[in-house]
Amino acid sequence: MRVWRTWQFRVSRLAGRFLARSAAVLTLGRMPPFVSASAVVLRRDDVLVVIDPIRNEPVLPGGHLKWAERPERAVVREVKEETGYEIEPERLIGVFAGPEWAGEDGIVRVIFAASITSGILRSSAEGRATWMPVRDLVASGARDAPIVQSAIVNRPG
Repeated sequence: MRVWRTWQFRVSRLAGRFLARSAAVLTLGRMPPFVSASAVVLRRDDVLVVIDPIRNEPVLPGGHLKWAERPERAVVREVKEETGYEIEPERLIGVFAGPEWAGEDGIVRVIFAASITSGILRSSAEGRATWMPVRDLVASGARDAPIVQSAIVNRPG
């Protein structure tokens, strides 16, 4: 069943990108961006990531907001869906856009520092949830490495 869900996720993500790009062309580039919310969750020297089956790299858990959903609520929902953990957003790390920060044009990412309040680590069709040493992620060249680096450098206290 998990293999089917992973393929279903891949197909729906590709279809979504096709439809979004088509809509952007049809609206002559006037379509508003999609907004997503992600979390940097640290545990000692590790960071919570999801190994994205399409990008084949570690990414921060998170995803797109639903209509009229606040980023703080979306990040809680998305992290639970992808990792099994309930989280509490603690502070805004930043708002990022562009291919180097969001993976493609037309996406705005709202990134929060967060802590776990409950739950048990589990993966989803969106990828394998795991704890990764921060130093390994920062050295990996993955898209989210600079965001995690920024979160650590600007961490209060």
